[in-house]
Amino acid sequence: MTTGPVIALVGGILHSGDAVLQDRALLLAGPKVQAIVPISDVPAGAKRVDAGGRTIAPGFIDLQINGGGGRLFGADPSPGSIERIAAAHAKYGVTAWLPTVISADLAHMRAARAALRDLGNGDRHGVLGVHFEGPWLNPLRKGVHAEALLRRPTAAELGLVADGRGLRTLVTLAPEQVEPGVIAGLVRQGVKVAAGHSAA
Repeated sequence: MTTGPVIALVGGILHSGDAVLQDRALLLAGPKVQAIVPISDVPAGAKRVDAGGRTIAPGFIDLQINGGGGRLFGADPSPGSIERIAAAHAKYGVTAWLPTVISADLAHMRAARAALRDLGNGDRHGVLGVHFEGPWLNPLRKGVHAEALLRRPTAAELGLVADGRGLRTLVTLAPEQVEPGVIAGLVRQGVKVAAGHSAA
């Protein structure tokens, strides 16, 4: 169901995903893209918005955002941090993202999950879920991760990561740091698994 008039973005350079288009309009019906049409085909009742020659393109989807706007999500996993981080990245075209917690203790991992659930079904600030980068990484490839926090997964940690309850979850791990079957088990429970910080 749409609300309000159709909006026609005109006067911009439109990137469709496949081509760069000029002399076209992007028709929006509420929050949804309705169509890309020649300027001459803009419906008479549409509200025209002039893009002033700017680029009109799909928003960026960022699967790893640790912080922004003076906040670091892993250090302050709260709805307030999510709002500040989202606003900082929206200025650069990010419209959907995964707040990321780098290697942390179980308490911080739980706090991150809780903060995301506290967003509820209202304005989610483009949040798609959560990304746990670590702590199941190889110390030989730790990068900026604190070596003291790198470890093999416990049953409690695996349960937390797999307990999405409506949240998409991405976990980055070093395959050699987990027992056989752990990755397959996480995938069966809907977790997206990426290999990283690995010496395999």
